Amino acid sequence: MKKKHKRQSKLQRYRQITGIMLKYGFGELLSRLRIRFSFRQKAQIKRTGTTAVLLKPFAERLRLALEELGPTFIKFGQMLSLRADILPDQFIHELQKLQDNVPPFGFEDVKAIIKQELGQPVEDLFSSFNPEPIAAASIAQCHFAVTARGEKLAVKVQRPAISEKIETDINILFDIARLLDKYFIDLRNYRPVAIVNEFANTIRNEMDFLKEARNMTLFRDFFKEDKTVYIPYVIKKLSTKKILVMEHIDGIRAYDMDKYAETGLDMKTVAENGARSVLRQVFEFGVFHADPHPGNFFILKGNIIAAVDFGIVGYVDDQMKRELVNAATAFMGRDASRLIRVFRDLNIIEDSVDTHRLQHDLGKLINYYYHIPLAELDITKLFFELTDIIRKYNIFIPSDFVLMVKALATVESFGRRLDPGFDIISLTKPYISNLMFKKFEPSKNIRELADATEEMGYYLKNFPTDLRHILKKLKTGDLKVKLDADRLDYIVSEMDKANNRLSSSVIIAAIVIGSSFIINIDKGPQLFGLPLFGLAGFLIAGLLGLWLVIAILRSGKL
Repeated sequence: MKKKHKRQSKLQRYRQITGIMLKYGFGELLSRLRIRFSFRQKAQIKRTGTTAVLLKPFAERLRLALEELGPTFIKFGQMLSLRADILPDQFIHELQKLQDNVPPFGFEDVKAIIKQELGQPVEDLFSSFNPEPIAAASIAQCHFAVTARGEKLAVKVQRPAISEKIETDINILFDIARLLDKYFIDLRNYRPVAIVNEFANTIRNEMDFLKEARNMTLFRDFFKEDKTVYIPYVIKKLSTKKILVMEHIDGIRAYDMDKYAETGLDMKTVAENGARSVLRQVFEFGVFHADPHPGNFFILKGNIIAAVDFGIVGYVDDQMKRELVNAATAFMGRDASRLIRVFRDLNIIEDSVDTHRLQHDLGKLINYYYHIPLAELDITKLFFELTDIIRKYNIFIPSDFVLMVKALATVESFGRRLDPGFDIISLTKPYISNLMFKKFEPSKNIRELADATEEMGYYLKNFPTDLRHILKKLKTGDLKVKLDADRLDYIVSEMDKANNRLSSSVIIAAIVIGSSFIINIDKGPQLFGLPLFGLAGFLIAGLLGLWLVIAILRSGKL
């Protein structure tokens, strides 16, 4: 019964999505994806009078459609807005406008969720609980509460049934991604299924508040000795997958710059403290706040940075740190070929890429920025120009790397709003130098050499056994080679359709010719003075021909 309900919910959601896509002029896309829609949906769209909408640019129509599709698609669009390596600038700028503007849900629902999750009513858990939320988003909303001991807390409560709705949308996104991969050859290099998979993992982690609680505890431990950064503590005994109870931060929001002077804050110091906190996360801890927009930060007295909302974090492993050093070295040495080797080491460049043209384009970019003083270097502008080249050659950048660059670019942009002379490059230099020193550290190199020797010994030890196994299968005829021909199933399917249509055309032509002979013979039963069998043949041929024309038109391929 539960499976049947889920299937019905998915079908209903499909109809909603199809209707909205038609409304914003994406009917041709649905046809190419082999997604069927009813004539009733078409008629309904025509009645809505969307001519003005259809005249809008493609990117704007996409953004409007995602907003109407709801929270899951809004968040998916927000994630895509970070992927300048995949989407052109006009799409990036349009998707950055996506807002999570949703009305709060009722206080009765809040009390019911808390009672269900914690086993006690709100009144028994808190001495006071503000029924009006201090913030509301698509996944949850936050309320101010006070305990009997006077602790000021922020209580984050997940929206009712949001998990089921998001899972339905994720399944549909996977369906669409697989169809894109199947029917749009040019999009296969962008790995639509992999992108949806990354999004699914991200949003599922964001919906698990226990994971966010662990992230907050981890970052609080990282910065416990740092007097310039503060991470609120978590009340673990009151936190579940759907409820997160944490210390309430009473500070100035980072974007309320008009209030800085009132409280004696120094903008330059705030900018440097914010940048150092992100640089430490990336280069020291290897874990960073992946959504560092000003709304997720408060400024406390003493120019202290207080961070909230740790639902999304990114990771930088040792290899990525090493490649960052290699990329910086290549950039400073104006060595485009070395930068391409970094791409290969990260396994993000296909063998089919024209490396000579890629090296030429990278060389032009490096030489242009090489003569710009570091203090005047605009990381955001450099990143977008680099992603233009990346997109041109279908280079697929790991999502954590994109999130890291976006975090650094956001910090730089915010820092320059606070202090026009803000120079993030100078702040980054010590971390890069430290990584370069570690790269040549003797003990590290010896350990890596020992690991490589051990791995090589393993392969040499097992090589004779593996070779004997292969030769035995070859001798007995059991050796099998798996051929994975790209889109072979799709090609065979399309050939079958073409053959069927050709066969149908031949049959129709044969019926017409046969009927013509019968008409000319003028024998047998008559209707309107003509042979009945001849007229029947023409009627059958006409119906079959009409059916064939309709099938071709519906396929969108004339």
